Amino acid sequence: MKRLLLFCVFCVFAFVANAQVRTFYYKDSGYWVKLDLTKKVFILDGCASEPMRVLNYKKTGNKESFTTTDNGLTTHNEFVKKSDTDYTYYSWTTPSESKEKAVIEVTTKPVTIKDELEEDRPTETVAEKNPIKSVSDGVKGLFNKGKSLFKKDKSKGRSNAGKSIKAPKSAPVDDGSMPEK
Repeated sequence: MKRLLLFCVFCVFAFVANAQVRTFYYKDSGYWVKLDLTKKVFILDGCASEPMRVLNYKKTGNKESFTTTDNGLTTHNEFVKKSDTDYTYYSWTTPSESKEKAVIEVTTKPVTIKDELEEDRPTETVAEKNPIKSVSDGVKGLFNKGKSLFKKDKSKGRSNAGKSIKAPKSAPVDDGSMPEK
């Protein structure tokens, strides 16, 4: 019963470990944007701007959308997931004379000059790519250890009563590689 309770606790930690604060780095520059869902704020790097309140957050499939307000202008933000670490960030402001959306390619992996030069070399571990996977692997390992405690040891029931089992010796097979006598 204790093991079942421990298993449930680890599962809860695995679900809570899902990142509620995510930083998206621009691929073409050193800027970033941060989305904090626990405090419901959106922070832009640079420009010394204040955190903006996240309104109307909605996640549908691979798209996350929300709005922020600043000085009477409403900014619509969308993150569309393309792969595990790559996203496309769309933003547009209303009311505005221009209806164009700003499109920026972003990633959750920090971009540095070293990363751009050594792009082909994978340096990430599985835990860095997906922290939930590493937690779930740990939970599986603990679960399997617990399962092994309840398995019966089949070798204890057998006894040879002092008998030794020896394999019969046979002459080596001549396949042509051995020298003749």
